Amino acid sequence: MDVSLSLGTDPYLQDHVYQETPLLPAVVGLEAMAQLTSALVGSAPRLFEKVEFIRPITVPKTGNRTIRLAALKRAGGRVEVAVRSDETGFQRITFGLCAFRRRTGFRVQGPENAIYRAHYKW
Repeated sequence: MDVSLSLGTDPYLQDHVYQETPLLPAVVGLEAMAQLTSALVGSAPRLFEKVEFIRPITVPKTGNRTIRLAALKRAGGRVEVAVRSDETGFQRITFGLCAFRRRTGFRVQGPENAIYRAHYKW
Protein backbone atom coordinates (compact mmCIF):
# COMPACT_ATOMS: atom_id res chain seq x y z
CA MET A 1 0.00 0.00 0.00
CA ASP A 2 1.45 3.38 -1.01
CA VAL A 3 0.65 6.57 0.90
CA SER A 4 1.63 10.11 -0.10
CA LEU A 5 2.64 12.58 2.62
CA SER A 6 3.09 16.34 2.29
CA LEU A 7 2.96 19.43 4.47
CA GLY A 8 -0.11 20.54 2.52
CA THR A 9 -2.16 17.39 3.14
CA ASP A 10 -0.67 16.40 6.53
CA PRO A 11 -0.35 19.63 8.54
CA TYR A 12 0.61 17.75 11.76
CA LEU A 13 4.04 17.21 10.14
CA GLN A 14 4.80 20.89 10.78
CA ASP A 15 4.80 20.05 14.51
CA HIS A 16 7.36 17.25 14.08
CA VAL A 17 10.49 18.93 12.80
CA TYR A 18 14.12 18.07 13.54
CA GLN A 19 16.88 20.35 12.26
CA GLU A 20 14.34 22.09 9.98
CA THR A 21 13.26 18.78 8.42
CA PRO A 22 9.69 17.50 8.92
CA LEU A 23 9.55 13.88 10.10
CA LEU A 24 6.75 11.34 10.14
CA PRO A 25 5.98 10.75 13.84
CA ALA A 26 6.73 7.19 14.90
CA VAL A 27 3.24 6.82 16.38
CA VAL A 28 1.72 7.60 12.97
CA GLY A 29 3.90 4.88 11.44
CA LEU A 30 2.79 2.44 14.15
CA GLU A 31 -0.86 3.30 13.54
CA ALA A 32 -0.45 2.77 9.79
CA MET A 33 1.17 -0.62 10.41
CA ALA A 34 -1.62 -1.56 12.85
CA GLN A 35 -4.29 -0.61 10.31
CA LEU A 36 -2.61 -2.64 7.57
CA THR A 37 -2.36 -5.63 9.94
CA SER A 38 -6.04 -5.23 10.79
CA ALA A 39 -7.01 -5.18 7.12
CA LEU A 40 -4.95 -8.32 6.47
CA VAL A 41 -6.19 -10.49 9.35
CA GLY A 42 -9.56 -8.93 10.11
CA SER A 43 -8.84 -7.67 13.63
CA ALA A 44 -6.58 -5.20 15.37
CA PRO A 45 -3.26 -6.49 16.69
CA ARG A 46 -3.01 -6.92 20.45
CA LEU A 47 0.77 -6.92 20.53
CA PHE A 48 3.66 -5.32 18.67
CA GLU A 49 7.05 -6.99 18.92
CA LYS A 50 10.43 -6.29 17.38
CA VAL A 51 9.44 -2.72 16.56
CA GLU A 52 12.34 -1.11 14.73
CA PHE A 53 12.80 2.55 13.85
CA ILE A 54 15.77 2.14 11.54
CA ARG A 55 15.80 5.58 9.96
CA PRO A 56 13.46 8.56 10.07
CA ILE A 57 10.95 9.19 7.33
CA THR A 58 11.55 12.74 6.22
CA VAL A 59 9.03 14.84 4.33
CA PRO A 60 10.26 17.59 1.99
CA LYS A 61 9.10 21.15 2.65
CA THR A 62 7.72 21.24 -0.90
CA GLY A 63 6.44 18.26 -2.82
CA ASN A 64 5.63 14.97 -1.18
CA ARG A 65 7.09 11.77 0.21
CA THR A 66 5.62 8.39 -0.70
CA ILE A 67 5.79 5.59 1.83
CA ARG A 68 5.07 1.97 1.00
CA LEU A 69 3.71 -0.47 3.59
CA ALA A 70 3.97 -4.20 3.01
CA ALA A 71 2.75 -7.01 5.25
CA LEU A 72 3.23 -10.78 5.36
CA LYS A 73 0.88 -13.07 7.24
CA ARG A 74 2.85 -15.77 9.05
CA ALA A 75 1.92 -18.86 11.08
CA GLY A 76 0.50 -18.46 14.57
CA GLY A 77 -1.37 -15.23 13.87
CA ARG A 78 1.87 -13.28 13.34
CA VAL A 79 2.08 -10.49 10.77
CA GLU A 80 5.35 -8.87 9.71
CA VAL A 81 5.09 -5.30 8.46
CA ALA A 82 7.71 -3.09 6.81
CA VAL A 83 7.60 0.56 5.78
CA ARG A 84 9.83 1.91 3.02
CA SER A 85 9.97 5.33 1.37
CA ASP A 86 10.74 6.79 -2.02
CA GLU A 87 13.62 8.66 -0.37
CA THR A 88 15.64 5.42 -0.73
CA GLY A 89 13.88 4.24 -3.89
CA PHE A 90 11.91 1.84 -1.63
CA GLN A 91 15.14 -0.15 -1.22
CA ARG A 92 15.56 0.18 2.57
CA ILE A 93 13.18 -0.54 5.43
CA THR A 94 12.58 2.51 7.60
CA PHE A 95 10.14 1.08 10.17
CA GLY A 96 9.31 -2.56 10.84
CA LEU A 97 7.51 -4.79 13.33
CA CYS A 98 5.86 -8.10 14.05
CA ALA A 99 2.24 -7.91 15.19
CA PHE A 100 0.32 -10.55 17.14
CA ARG A 101 -3.31 -10.92 18.14
CA ARG A 102 -3.13 -13.17 21.20
CA ARG A 103 -0.53 -11.93 23.68
CA THR A 104 -0.61 -8.96 26.05
CA GLY A 105 1.94 -7.02 28.04
CA PHE A 106 4.44 -4.21 27.69
CA ARG A 107 8.22 -4.26 27.39
CA VAL A 108 10.70 -1.78 25.95
CA GLN A 109 14.33 -2.54 25.21
CA GLY A 110 16.63 0.48 25.57
CA PRO A 111 17.85 2.63 22.67
CA GLU A 112 21.44 1.49 23.18
CA ASN A 113 20.46 -1.68 21.29
CA ALA A 114 18.77 0.26 18.45
CA ILE A 115 15.75 -2.06 18.62
CA TYR A 116 12.58 -1.03 20.40
CA ARG A 117 10.15 -3.69 21.54
CA ALA A 118 6.77 -2.35 22.46
CA HIS A 119 3.78 -4.49 23.32
CA TYR A 120 0.42 -2.77 23.17
CA LYS A 121 -2.91 -4.20 24.32
CA TRP A 122 -6.01 -2.87 22.54
